[in-house]
Amino acid sequence: MKFKFLIAFTILVLAACNSGTDTKAAASDTVATPVAAVDNGVKSVVLPVATTDPLRKSLEAFAAGDMEGFGASMDDNIKVYYPGPGDSLMGKKAAMDFFSARRGKYESVQIVNPTFLAVQNNDLPTTVAQGNWLMSWHTYVYKMKGNGKTVVLPLHIVQHMNGAGKADIMALYYDMHRLMEAAK
Repeated sequence: MKFKFLIAFTILVLAACNSGTDTKAAASDTVATPVAAVDNGVKSVVLPVATTDPLRKSLEAFAAGDMEGFGASMDDNIKVYYPGPGDSLMGKKAAMDFFSARRGKYESVQIVNPTFLAVQNNDLPTTVAQGNWLMSWHTYVYKMKGNGKTVVLPLHIVQHMNGAGKADIMALYYDMHRLMEAAK
């Protein structure tokens, strides 16, 4: 399942990035505008960066220790996939319990070099949810409670937004071993 999920998103991002449009922009073009892209039959639209606000605000809330703010954009039936024991979480309560416990292990969290992308796709295979996908690439710098170790953790998040504007799928890609090593 994860493999299909990863392949679908790779196709989605490549299709969105390969718009075939002129890459020269006027000096006044400071805001991204939607760009239609068609690549191998997959139709995508790159959305304005403001579309990623729910994901950005969620990450900022996590860093600040505001777990209510972190979960504000989650659907009650969210499915969270991550690289760790158990492999996935089903439902907002399970996700909030897990992430609250994780956040409780950190003295501080800093977000470094965040990059966001929002893509609308209405022509993915039926095994992948169609609609708006929000993506982030960033690094978290965690200071662990207790041992004071610092962990630098590159992280990629892919999140699907349902029709109600809530995240119903979230996939996290990171090196779980870095966190396990720091906890020692």
